[in-house]
Amino acid sequence: MNASISQIERPAQAGSEPAKKQMPAVLQQLQFGSRIDDDGIKALLLAAAEANASDIVVKSNTYALVKVHGVYYPVAKRLERSEVEAVLNFVFRGTSGYVKVQSGEPVDGSLDLQARNGDKVRFRFNGTGCAVQSGDGLDITIRIINAQPPSVADLKLEQEIIDNIIPDDGLVMVSGPTGSGKSTLLAAGIRHGLEDPKRHLRFLTFEDPIEYVYYGVKSATSHITQTEVSRFIKGGFPAAGRNYVRRAPNVILFGEARDRETMDGAMEGANTGHAVITTVHSQGVPETIKRVADLYQGEDKSTKMMELLDCLRMVVSQQLVPRLQGGRVSIREYMVFDAELRERLSWIEDPNRLVAEIRSELKKRGTTMYAHAQRLHAAGEIADLCLEKFRRRESGHERINLENNHVA
Repeated sequence: MNASISQIERPAQAGSEPAKKQMPAVLQQLQFGSRIDDDGIKALLLAAAEANASDIVVKSNTYALVKVHGVYYPVAKRLERSEVEAVLNFVFRGTSGYVKVQSGEPVDGSLDLQARNGDKVRFRFNGTGCAVQSGDGLDITIRIINAQPPSVADLKLEQEIIDNIIPDDGLVMVSGPTGSGKSTLLAAGIRHGLEDPKRHLRFLTFEDPIEYVYYGVKSATSHITQTEVSRFIKGGFPAAGRNYVRRAPNVILFGEARDRETMDGAMEGANTGHAVITTVHSQGVPETIKRVADLYQGEDKSTKMMELLDCLRMVVSQQLVPRLQGGRVSIREYMVFDAELRERLSWIEDPNRLVAEIRSELKKRGTTMYAHAQRLHAAGEIADLCLEKFRRRESGHERINLENNHVA
């Protein structure tokens, strides 16, 4: 017998009642039988997309959770391991994904579904084995991605970012924590480049998995080719750094610069006449430079920092915070590295002093997160406590800078 989600017993937890009241109606209307089947899985995914969710988390012996504007809502009965296995087989489109997870190999992939209004909805997923109270279990994280990349206007990108997001050559890095919209920002930049009739660009992307697709973007003068690394590039992202050489691109996207080899490939491309754009897991412009420096050891660190400065054009870092009117809003920190700044920074050999100097320059010629937060607060978009968080963050960085300069 089917049961409405609102009638299903939920685990008792602090603060669950307010969250229950705020649950989007489309999630409350979901219905499942005694076991979730393929139709139920599809309904769950599409309902989450309709609710403007960012993520779905499905784990053995627990309730499915849908994350909407930073809040998790329990939306299904407690799922047994076999039901979670069915979810993995559905998104992976076969049983081989479960076999891989059983062997200790996490799986990643993407899935396209058609919504009731005819729009295509794209999902990115990861399946990993995990421990649960009854033994071994499965944990599946599903991220919802709009099939159509947003425009720069949709994201309310600052003009300085728009002007520099796709440079003629050099490296642009977009950083932030997981789920902060890094890929979305780059997708908007790519769309902007494709739609610009004055530019004649060949884009190559190396992603794993492919997130946004550009079939609906009209471009008379530029084109894009997307490659899913795990499917088409043996050797992963390091091999992708060698693949583009014979393909005559103008712009190269590396979905994530997660290791030294990928960063080496990005810098090599950026220093040989290509525009390279990529994402980095860090928070803040100076912290992004430090994150790159930490990929290298010993004498190689200073050399690589000089190589980075030769090709660096812009760093953008962003976080998503609650908007007072509902939903979330991006707070961005960014700085353009022009020729004069790169030349001046190139004389600093110590990586720690380099990061400290970049933090100082950010306040003079860039935009800090606190400065952006002040604008949003003045516009009535974010709360006092949110502004205070970024004020304290900037004050903490100022103390760190003083300490670094004193040590130097």
